[in-house]
Amino acid sequence: MNTKDIALRLFWTVVAAAGGALVAAQTLDVEALKAAGFVGLTAAINFITLLARAHLGEPPK
Repeated sequence: MNTKDIALRLFWTVVAAAGGALVAAQTLDVEALKAAGFVGLTAAINFITLLARAHLGEPPK
């Protein structure tokens, strides 16, 4: 997994999480700022996971 692949995965995770957060914010009556914070946290956790997987390699199946 190279840097470009990690960046693309991170980007699409943010896009997917943002879409979900916007729908959830309206449905659950949550503030948009809280929803945006959730998206940022989700993307950060995904980024850390992707870096760890790239550094350690995929576990055998």
